[in-house]
Amino acid sequence: MAIALLAFIPACQLTSIANVAALYGTAPVFTALLGWLWLGEKIRPATKLAIAAMAAGAGVLVWGAGLDSDFVGNALAAAMTLMTAFVAVCIRRHREESLLPSVCAANVFVTLVSLCFATPLSPSLRHLVYLALFGVVQVGLAFAFYSAGARRVPASQASLVAALETPLAPFWVWLAFGETPLLSTLVGGGIITASTTGYLLALAGLAARRDADVWLSQQLQEGIEKEDKLNE
Repeated sequence: MAIALLAFIPACQLTSIANVAALYGTAPVFTALLGWLWLGEKIRPATKLAIAAMAAGAGVLVWGAGLDSDFVGNALAAAMTLMTAFVAVCIRRHREESLLPSVCAANVFVTLVSLCFATPLSPSLRHLVYLALFGVVQVGLAFAFYSAGARRVPASQASLVAALETPLAPFWVWLAFGETPLLSTLVGGGIITASTTGYLLALAGLAARRDADVWLSQQLQEGIEKEDKLNE
Protein backbone atom coordinates (compact mmCIF):
# COMPACT_ATOMS: atom_id res chain seq x y z
CA MET A 1 0.00 0.00 0.00
CA ALA A 2 2.84 2.35 0.87
CA ILE A 3 4.65 1.61 -2.39
CA ALA A 4 1.49 2.33 -4.39
CA LEU A 5 0.98 5.65 -2.58
CA LEU A 6 4.62 6.69 -2.95
CA ALA A 7 4.72 5.85 -6.65
CA PHE A 8 1.54 7.74 -7.60
CA ILE A 9 2.66 11.37 -7.26
CA PRO A 10 6.09 11.09 -8.95
CA ALA A 11 4.56 8.95 -11.70
CA CYS A 12 2.12 11.78 -12.47
CA GLN A 13 5.02 14.27 -12.41
CA LEU A 14 7.40 12.28 -14.61
CA THR A 15 4.96 11.09 -17.28
CA SER A 16 1.57 12.11 -18.62
CA ILE A 17 -1.66 11.50 -16.73
CA ALA A 18 -2.85 9.47 -19.73
CA ASN A 19 0.14 7.14 -19.37
CA VAL A 20 -0.48 6.67 -15.64
CA ALA A 21 -4.17 6.05 -16.24
CA ALA A 22 -3.44 3.62 -19.07
CA LEU A 23 -1.05 1.55 -17.00
CA TYR A 24 -3.37 1.63 -14.01
CA GLY A 25 -6.15 0.39 -16.27
CA THR A 26 -4.38 -2.96 -16.48
CA ALA A 27 -4.87 -3.54 -12.73
CA PRO A 28 -7.93 -5.80 -13.23
CA VAL A 29 -5.83 -8.19 -15.31
CA PHE A 30 -3.22 -8.58 -12.58
CA THR A 31 -5.88 -8.69 -9.86
CA ALA A 32 -7.84 -11.44 -11.59
CA LEU A 33 -4.67 -13.47 -12.15
CA LEU A 34 -3.52 -13.04 -8.55
CA GLY A 35 -6.99 -13.89 -7.26
CA TRP A 36 -7.00 -17.03 -9.38
CA LEU A 37 -3.48 -18.11 -8.40
CA TRP A 38 -3.64 -17.22 -4.70
CA LEU A 39 -7.32 -17.44 -3.71
CA GLY A 40 -8.55 -19.91 -6.31
CA GLU A 41 -11.27 -17.48 -7.45
CA LYS A 42 -12.89 -18.52 -10.69
CA ILE A 43 -12.79 -16.02 -13.53
CA ARG A 44 -16.27 -15.92 -15.06
CA PRO A 45 -16.67 -15.65 -18.85
CA ALA A 46 -18.23 -12.19 -18.40
CA THR A 47 -15.24 -11.14 -16.30
CA LYS A 48 -12.83 -12.46 -18.93
CA LEU A 49 -14.65 -10.55 -21.66
CA ALA A 50 -14.66 -7.34 -19.59
CA ILE A 51 -10.96 -7.72 -18.80
CA ALA A 52 -10.14 -8.30 -22.48
CA ALA A 53 -12.11 -5.21 -23.53
CA MET A 54 -10.53 -3.17 -20.74
CA ALA A 55 -7.05 -4.32 -21.76
CA ALA A 56 -7.82 -3.33 -25.36
CA GLY A 57 -8.90 0.13 -24.21
CA ALA A 58 -5.77 0.51 -22.10
CA GLY A 59 -3.71 -0.57 -25.12
CA VAL A 60 -5.26 2.21 -27.20
CA LEU A 61 -4.38 4.70 -24.47
CA VAL A 62 -0.80 3.44 -24.26
CA TRP A 63 -0.36 3.48 -28.04
CA GLY A 64 -1.60 7.04 -28.34
CA ALA A 65 0.22 8.40 -25.30
CA GLY A 66 3.69 7.30 -26.40
CA LEU A 67 4.67 4.92 -23.63
CA ASP A 68 8.28 4.65 -24.80
CA SER A 69 9.06 8.08 -23.37
CA ASP A 70 9.35 8.99 -19.67
CA PHE A 71 10.65 5.57 -18.67
CA VAL A 72 10.99 6.33 -14.94
CA GLY A 73 7.46 7.73 -14.68
CA ASN A 74 6.03 4.75 -16.54
CA ALA A 75 7.97 2.33 -14.33
CA LEU A 76 6.58 3.99 -11.22
CA ALA A 77 3.06 3.81 -12.65
CA ALA A 78 3.57 0.09 -13.36
CA ALA A 79 4.79 -0.49 -9.79
CA MET A 80 1.75 1.37 -8.46
CA THR A 81 -0.53 -0.82 -10.58
CA LEU A 82 1.03 -4.08 -9.42
CA MET A 83 0.90 -3.07 -5.76
CA THR A 84 -2.73 -1.95 -6.08
CA ALA A 85 -3.67 -5.34 -7.51
CA PHE A 86 -1.78 -7.08 -4.71
CA VAL A 87 -3.53 -4.95 -2.06
CA ALA A 88 -6.96 -5.81 -3.55
CA VAL A 89 -6.23 -9.53 -3.30
CA CYS A 90 -4.86 -9.14 0.24
CA ILE A 91 -8.03 -7.34 1.34
CA ARG A 92 -10.13 -10.12 -0.11
CA ARG A 93 -7.94 -12.81 1.47
CA HIS A 94 -8.02 -11.23 4.94
CA ARG A 95 -11.46 -9.60 4.80
CA GLU A 96 -12.24 -10.54 8.41
CA GLU A 97 -9.27 -8.58 9.74
CA SER A 98 -9.15 -4.85 10.47
CA LEU A 99 -7.37 -2.74 7.89
CA LEU A 100 -6.72 0.14 10.29
CA PRO A 101 -3.25 -0.98 11.46
CA SER A 102 -2.08 -1.56 7.89
CA VAL A 103 -3.47 1.76 6.66
CA CYS A 104 -1.89 3.67 9.56
CA ALA A 105 1.47 1.94 9.14
CA ALA A 106 1.50 2.60 5.39
CA ASN A 107 0.66 6.28 5.81
CA VAL A 108 3.27 6.77 8.54
CA PHE A 109 5.89 5.20 6.28
CA VAL A 110 4.81 7.36 3.34
CA THR A 111 4.97 10.47 5.54
CA LEU A 112 8.51 9.71 6.70
CA VAL A 113 9.71 9.10 3.15
CA SER A 114 7.93 12.19 1.82
CA LEU A 115 9.56 14.41 4.44
CA CYS A 116 12.89 13.76 2.72
CA PHE A 117 11.55 15.46 -0.42
CA ALA A 118 9.36 18.16 1.15
CA THR A 119 10.68 21.57 0.12
CA PRO A 120 9.85 23.87 1.76
CA LEU A 121 8.59 22.41 5.02
CA SER A 122 6.27 25.40 5.59
CA PRO A 123 3.65 25.42 2.82
CA SER A 124 1.28 28.32 2.41
CA LEU A 125 -2.28 28.21 3.70
CA ARG A 126 -3.54 27.66 0.16
CA HIS A 127 -1.23 24.71 -0.35
CA LEU A 128 -2.24 23.28 3.03
CA VAL A 129 -5.88 23.35 1.92
CA TYR A 130 -4.93 21.53 -1.30
CA LEU A 131 -2.94 18.95 0.65
CA ALA A 132 -5.80 18.42 3.11
CA LEU A 133 -8.30 17.92 0.28
CA PHE A 134 -5.93 15.50 -1.43
CA GLY A 135 -5.38 13.50 1.76
CA VAL A 136 -9.04 13.33 2.77
CA VAL A 137 -10.81 12.97 -0.60
CA GLN A 138 -8.30 11.52 -3.07
CA VAL A 139 -6.66 9.10 -0.64
CA GLY A 140 -8.73 8.71 2.53
CA LEU A 141 -12.33 8.46 1.31
CA ALA A 142 -11.35 6.70 -1.92
CA PHE A 143 -9.49 3.93 -0.13
CA ALA A 144 -12.18 3.62 2.56
CA PHE A 145 -14.87 3.01 -0.06
CA TYR A 146 -12.61 0.73 -2.10
CA SER A 147 -11.60 -1.42 0.86
CA ALA A 148 -15.24 -1.74 1.98
CA GLY A 149 -16.25 -2.90 -1.49
CA ALA A 150 -13.29 -5.23 -1.95
CA ARG A 151 -14.34 -7.16 1.16
CA ARG A 152 -17.73 -7.98 -0.35
CA VAL A 153 -16.99 -8.91 -3.97
CA PRO A 154 -14.31 -10.96 -5.77
CA ALA A 155 -11.06 -9.08 -6.21
CA SER A 156 -11.39 -9.04 -10.00
CA GLN A 157 -14.79 -7.32 -9.79
CA ALA A 158 -13.53 -4.66 -7.37
CA SER A 159 -10.59 -3.95 -9.64
CA LEU A 160 -12.85 -3.70 -12.70
CA VAL A 161 -14.96 -1.03 -11.01
CA ALA A 162 -11.80 0.84 -10.00
CA ALA A 163 -10.72 0.75 -13.66
CA LEU A 164 -13.21 3.55 -14.31
CA GLU A 165 -10.46 5.82 -13.01
CA THR A 166 -8.59 5.20 -16.26
CA PRO A 167 -10.84 7.28 -18.54
CA LEU A 168 -11.92 9.69 -15.78
CA ALA A 169 -8.40 10.80 -14.80
CA PRO A 170 -7.60 12.54 -18.13
CA PHE A 171 -11.08 14.10 -18.04
CA TRP A 172 -10.48 15.69 -14.63
CA VAL A 173 -7.06 16.93 -15.71
CA TRP A 174 -8.64 18.50 -18.80
CA LEU A 175 -11.37 20.10 -16.67
CA ALA A 176 -8.99 21.48 -14.06
CA PHE A 177 -5.87 22.31 -16.07
CA GLY A 178 -6.99 22.47 -19.68
CA GLU A 179 -4.83 19.52 -20.75
CA THR A 180 -6.65 18.43 -23.89
CA PRO A 181 -6.94 14.63 -24.08
CA LEU A 182 -5.71 12.88 -27.19
CA LEU A 183 -8.07 11.09 -29.56
CA SER A 184 -6.60 7.79 -28.39
CA THR A 185 -7.46 8.77 -24.80
CA LEU A 186 -11.07 9.38 -25.76
CA VAL A 187 -11.32 6.13 -27.73
CA GLY A 188 -9.52 3.98 -25.18
CA GLY A 189 -11.36 5.59 -22.28
CA GLY A 190 -14.67 5.03 -24.03
CA ILE A 191 -13.87 1.34 -24.51
CA ILE A 192 -12.96 0.94 -20.84
CA THR A 193 -16.02 2.84 -19.63
CA ALA A 194 -18.37 0.87 -21.91
CA SER A 195 -16.89 -2.51 -20.93
CA THR A 196 -17.00 -1.72 -17.21
CA THR A 197 -20.55 -0.33 -17.37
CA GLY A 198 -21.74 -3.32 -19.40
CA TYR A 199 -20.14 -5.71 -16.95
CA LEU A 200 -21.79 -4.02 -13.96
CA LEU A 201 -25.17 -4.04 -15.71
CA ALA A 202 -24.72 -7.74 -16.46
CA LEU A 203 -23.94 -8.40 -12.79
CA ALA A 204 -27.01 -6.41 -11.74
CA GLY A 205 -29.20 -8.42 -14.11
CA LEU A 206 -27.74 -11.68 -12.83
CA ALA A 207 -28.38 -10.64 -9.22
CA ALA A 208 -31.96 -9.65 -10.06
CA ARG A 209 -32.62 -13.04 -11.73
CA ARG A 210 -31.07 -14.83 -8.78
CA ASP A 211 -33.28 -12.92 -6.33
CA ALA A 212 -36.35 -13.69 -8.46
CA ASP A 213 -35.48 -17.40 -8.48
CA VAL A 214 -35.04 -17.40 -4.70
CA TRP A 215 -38.40 -15.64 -4.23
CA LEU A 216 -40.15 -18.08 -6.56
CA SER A 217 -38.60 -21.03 -4.77
CA GLN A 218 -39.79 -19.68 -1.43
CA GLN A 219 -43.31 -19.18 -2.75
CA LEU A 220 -43.40 -22.73 -4.10
CA GLN A 221 -42.12 -24.11 -0.81
CA GLU A 222 -44.74 -22.19 1.15
CA GLY A 223 -47.46 -23.44 -1.22
CA ILE A 224 -46.33 -27.05 -0.74
CA GLU A 225 -46.32 -26.64 3.04
CA LYS A 226 -49.84 -25.17 3.03
CA GLU A 227 -51.08 -27.99 0.80
CA ASP A 228 -49.56 -30.58 3.15
CA LYS A 229 -51.30 -28.99 6.12
CA LEU A 230 -54.64 -29.01 4.31
CA ASN A 231 -54.21 -32.69 3.41
CA GLU A 232 -53.49 -33.51 7.04
